[in-house]
Amino acid sequence: MKTESAGANLDIDQKYKPEGDNITVKEYANKMGLTVNGLCEVTGLSRMGLNNILAKGQQANNDYRRRMAVGKLLKSINEDADRKVKSVEQEHSERVKLLDMFYNK
Repeated sequence: MKTESAGANLDIDQKYKPEGDNITVKEYANKMGLTVNGLCEVTGLSRMGLNNILAKGQQANNDYRRRMAVGKLLKSINEDADRKVKSVEQEHSERVKLLDMFYNK
């Protein structure tokens, strides 16, 4: 299926192709903010299993395990984002409190 965007013909399949195609496990782990060992721990998959999925593009032998791995990664991403938000909110609150020094309070 083809579409025109900004005067160029684009294949929709290529346009929406996931970034993860032919990416190394280490690159993927870094983008996720994890080490390879951490990625293995979070997903419950071995290095070889991750490599087969990410680098070789093979289908997972067990769709249930893949779904569980994706769920665990999503949970990890959300927990990391929540920690960062709390940290930034705390930093903001401390900076606002420092403003009181201008009023000698």
